[in-house]
Amino acid sequence: MTITKELIFDYLAGKASALQKQMIESWLQDQRNEELFYQYLIEYETMRPTYTADVAQAIDNYNQFLKNAGSNTTPGSNQATVVKTRPIWLRWSIAAAVTLLLMTSVWLLRNQWQYESYETVYGQTRNISLPDGSTVVLNANSRLRVPRFGFSSGPREVLLEGEALFSVSHTKTHQRFIVKTDHQFQVEVLGTVFNVFARQRGGKVVLNQGKVNVLFTGKVTRNKVTLKPGQLVTIDPQRIRVKSTPEPEAHAAWCNNRYVFDKTTVQEIGYLLRENYGLTISTTDKELLALTISGSYSASNAGELLQLLEETLGISTSRQGDTVMIARPAVPQPLQ
Repeated sequence: MTITKELIFDYLAGKASALQKQMIESWLQDQRNEELFYQYLIEYETMRPTYTADVAQAIDNYNQFLKNAGSNTTPGSNQATVVKTRPIWLRWSIAAAVTLLLMTSVWLLRNQWQYESYETVYGQTRNISLPDGSTVVLNANSRLRVPRFGFSSGPREVLLEGEALFSVSHTKTHQRFIVKTDHQFQVEVLGTVFNVFARQRGGKVVLNQGKVNVLFTGKVTRNKVTLKPGQLVTIDPQRIRVKSTPEPEAHAAWCNNRYVFDKTTVQEIGYLLRENYGLTISTTDKELLALTISGSYSASNAGELLQLLEETLGISTSRQGDTVMIARPAVPQPLQ
């Protein structure tokens, strides 16, 4: 028996026979069929929404609720109670809110079907292999969404929140690879290695190999920047800056649990601790935030990173939940 769209629709509607269900489930064991299945799934949901709001019934149910809530009559009582009728606009508002909620649920479900989502928690990194042979290393507290179908048939588009190192495979048909972000920029390449940082405090793209175009969608002075190997661009709401970096690989040292600092302040390291580990630095001595550190260091967790700060800068740290208190070490008191 051939697996057709009509048969898939019957399966989704719960009308397929036991034999047909078994055939479809066996057919889905082959990953090459997943793309077609999701295409049919979204088409099915578009034509036949899972949730259909019955506005008239919703209003009737709400009217009944008002009557029950407004009635003070007890069993055996002969006294009549006046039921206050709520304004018609309020009843329609309730029904409209229910309808909107159901429509939003359908939209969210479709969005989940359309994209495969990869996420990391604080302190975690993750290696991802994409269908086109490209690889991604996802940094902590980050999310990458990849289309479930059609990824290899046109421009290869992914959506990034956080930070990731991309190693993009070049295709025979020269398909573009596009990294979209929510921070007013996106990156377009054919095949290359680059690091993308897209968090609340700003964005950064560092090019290791190949060539990339960084396109800007916000209110900035330019629309596009083309990077060469060894260049980086930083993006914030006020300006865009392009400069050279002698060691572009250092910006992705986090892939190997290493951190490369170049006159990096304690305040900047505080940003890193918050974004990668969910920790917040606090101090009563603001001068400590201006201390700088340089060099390459190995640290596989927040504790090791704080320890190297203590040893390198001669400060003390203490954790209270998600807050890290930093201070100058106590001065020993002379013996009396």
